[in-house]
Amino acid sequence: MFAIRACEREPVMSVFRRVLLSVCLLALPGAVPLAQSTEWKPMEFRDLREKSATDILQTGIWSAEIREQNAYVQNELKRPLGDRNAWINALVASYPMGGDRLVVSILTSRKCDNGANHNASGIEASVCPLKIAVVSGNSVKVAVEASACFLDPPEREAPLANQHDAVQIQFDPDRRMVRMRALVGGQWVPQCFREFRVP
Repeated sequence: MFAIRACEREPVMSVFRRVLLSVCLLALPGAVPLAQSTEWKPMEFRDLREKSATDILQTGIWSAEIREQNAYVQNELKRPLGDRNAWINALVASYPMGGDRLVVSILTSRKCDNGANHNASGIEASVCPLKIAVVSGNSVKVAVEASACFLDPPEREAPLANQHDAVQIQFDPDRRMVRMRALVGGQWVPQCFREFRVP
């Protein structure tokens, strides 16, 4: 009863100031969770079999891995490639970061821990090498090397539940934080959640 009476005696202006202060605190940098301050988007699928002298993935970020994969196919498997790369795909996303560009990419390779690839087992994500690179002009600096989930784009014949399968990414430039997740069959895969801070 005392608390109720105390509230009744509190000036209206004082209550208004407290509400205004709360709103201002919520507007401070860092007060809003990352998921609310940035948008999630699907990573772009790239087929790297066609050689390119202008593709930063081929010329800088993954050049050594692509050469290694090409050598394995030609020397070990005895399969001629001609003027093409081996069967190599990537997922990629790019963001402006100050005056530079942040490129996040995942590459299919023999180092992938492949998920199920037959109809009886359903669709599963593979875990493949990941690199986060900072591109400044012609300079490429790999800031993070790790692993992340990889999903091929859904095929037309895929079940309806898998038509929206994707690896999604989110970047907060203020915190320099990259987050990743994977949607498979309409459900988020717990093992595919990733969080990386760009040094």
